[in-house]
Amino acid sequence: MATSRTLAGRGIVLLALSAMLIGCTQPVGLVPGAQGIAPAEAGPTATDAAASEPPIFTPSLAPELPAATPTATEVPTATATPTPAPLGPAFAPGIDPLTGLAVDDPALLERRPMGIKVSSFPRSLRPHTGLSLADLVFEYYTEEGMIRFLAFYLGHDAPKVGPLRSVRLVDGQLVKMYNAILAFVGGDPFVLGRVVGMVGSSRAFSQSPSTCPAICREGNGNVNSVFADTAELTILAKSVGAQDLDGMVFSNELPPGGVGGRSLHVQFSYGARAEWRWSSDLGAYQRWSEDLVDGQIVMEPLTDRLTEQQIQSANVVVAYAWYARGSGNEKYNIEFVYRKRGRAQVFRDGTMYEGFWLAEDATSPLQFIDGAGHPLPLKPGTTWIEVVGEKSTPTETTPGEWNVRFRFP
Repeated sequence: MATSRTLAGRGIVLLALSAMLIGCTQPVGLVPGAQGIAPAEAGPTATDAAASEPPIFTPSLAPELPAATPTATEVPTATATPTPAPLGPAFAPGIDPLTGLAVDDPALLERRPMGIKVSSFPRSLRPHTGLSLADLVFEYYTEEGMIRFLAFYLGHDAPKVGPLRSVRLVDGQLVKMYNAILAFVGGDPFVLGRVVGMVGSSRAFSQSPSTCPAICREGNGNVNSVFADTAELTILAKSVGAQDLDGMVFSNELPPGGVGGRSLHVQFSYGARAEWRWSSDLGAYQRWSEDLVDGQIVMEPLTDRLTEQQIQSANVVVAYAWYARGSGNEKYNIEFVYRKRGRAQVFRDGTMYEGFWLAEDATSPLQFIDGAGHPLPLKPGTTWIEVVGEKSTPTETTPGEWNVRFRFP
């Protein structure tokens, strides 16, 4: 693997990720012959995401980071037994840089990660398929009260992931950060052109008859009937060569300075909510999502069709970023701005840590640091990143229980 980027001996160059999330009503295929998708499905009809409330916390972006900070070190663990910490900032051979865990098949790390765009509405398509096998998942607001996922796969293969949906600009930028390939189903022509320009045509795959068995349309062929196979996608993309994905830091040891963080509820809109609850028995946060029962919002366990088990994650991160409303409608940019650090809250082991997100450049994975600029280690395992507006309001409703209300600038 290429030499790891470190945080020591120089000022930190921070990430700029500027992406317009554009609603797709006339998607088209990316490759010749690609099949498009139907107009976006109806989502929640009521949204309070834009309601005005004085923020309880405001991001602090101005302070400069220290000129020198410790180098990133990882303490990876195997699936069952801890493995020794690498001596240097680079990940040891056989350790997945997106999870800090040893993998069963080290050959899987000799390829690019796969960023797969997964839908979450209408609710009738749930439970999702294959999300529990992802290394890293981004969840963010799109439009009309809805959210979608961009899930990254590297250390494990998933025979079926989906349903896939249309691309947004932020997907191209995130895929570029993680040196990945992108799998999706169509998109707005303007968005497609921009995404291809960001990641290159050899790394962006929209479903078409030529993409099966990697990306296949099945069943009655409706808008939510496309799924990906990560092993076949690796073959289709001719994805070979380990990528420099150093950036995140992992440790089994809890860092100092945390407060209670047993649960996290993120309300993206009235009808789109994510909830994570810490399980000491599992050593992970379990996922709940909203459902509508007799006209009332209730939280139900979010399961995976492949495993029939509730989705869980070792880490959950709330990343505060700039959502900019465009053209007077519900189409948004998400901006992770260069030369500034963005606020983040890291939940692990039932504990919450205040910190910041950053990256060295547009092709570097996100890193997480504390207020002094030191690496903020994640627990080895999967990480879900909830991307909310910079002015979103987090409150501790009771000790250890946090609620984040999505807010636009």
